[in-house]
Amino acid sequence: MEGPDRDRYGAEVALHAAWMGALVAAGAVVATGVITAVLSRPGPTGPAPAATPTTSSTPADLATGVVPWSNRTDYEEWIYTHPTEAPCHTADLKPLPSDVEGAGQHLGWFLKFRNHGAAACTLGGYPTVQTRTSGGSWTTVGLRRGTFFPVGYTPGTVRPGADPAELTLEFPANETTCPSAPSGLEIRLMLDDGTALPVIAPEGSTQTCAPIAVSQWHAGLVEQPDRFPGLQIRLETPASVRPGSTLEYVVTLTNRGDETVDLRPCPGYEQSLSAYDTVAMSSGEALVRGRWRLECGSTPLVAPGASVRYAMRLDAPTDVRDSPEIDLRWNLVDLSPDYDGQEWLQVVP
Repeated sequence: MEGPDRDRYGAEVALHAAWMGALVAAGAVVATGVITAVLSRPGPTGPAPAATPTTSSTPADLATGVVPWSNRTDYEEWIYTHPTEAPCHTADLKPLPSDVEGAGQHLGWFLKFRNHGAAACTLGGYPTVQTRTSGGSWTTVGLRRGTFFPVGYTPGTVRPGADPAELTLEFPANETTCPSAPSGLEIRLMLDDGTALPVIAPEGSTQTCAPIAVSQWHAGLVEQPDRFPGLQIRLETPASVRPGSTLEYVVTLTNRGDETVDLRPCPGYEQSLSAYDTVAMSSGEALVRGRWRLECGSTPLVAPGASVRYAMRLDAPTDVRDSPEIDLRWNLVDLSPDYDGQEWLQVVP
């Protein structure tokens, strides 16, 4: 199953019993069998087709070609770093129309600059901001570093013709707090190469106060990418679990992308067990949850189309005897939690 919780019961518990009966009749679940559920992240062309449960002969077969389980928990959490290229120059950048937004006592200008040069370039750090009024001399403004408004990834690396680099200037929302209200305010940004980048005021803006804070150059407010977007998760689990026992199962990671996946440094993964809530007809709060380090040292590289299988263990809680099924979840810490591995197991005495 892929994505958020999937309700397998329907409107009544009786429907669940009928569903399980149909699976048994089809040979999908046997007393000593193993359910295999394919769980994959959507690819560039859309979501993968839903998986059909299949059956393996015995749990003992799972031991073949499987990386042994490890109880290590010292994984290194991945932090996305935006790429860095050669510094941008004024001649490479084209100002785009700016936006203005107010929030409480904060007013921001959101500046955008598109790269119209021949190669990708980077705008990084906090630029020097200068102002002048009525054709006077340029004066460097001492600004607070960091604004009230959030920023995207830093540094601001931009490709030719792609999404622009961005910068936020914050101004006093109440202009009566300005020391003075000069006319004809002009603002420019000084780049590392000593060239000046003029700031175009947002349309309709009548700002007369100098800015009070500046953000870092950044690459827009975008969602952090997943570390392994091409990996598909598959769980192979026993058909049932006893309360208080150790659940042993296998996770298979398959590279569905076009490039080799390097698992180093070995990522963390999370596994959990939740009892079925017969009132809400969905999984309840996790009874067991923990994070471990994936044992990727022996097979750090996964070629396109290749798979690696990992043995997993998790102690089942003792307080699930009143639940007909238990919900097993598995996901990599560096992948979106919406695309975890999930399987329901029958609870047996």
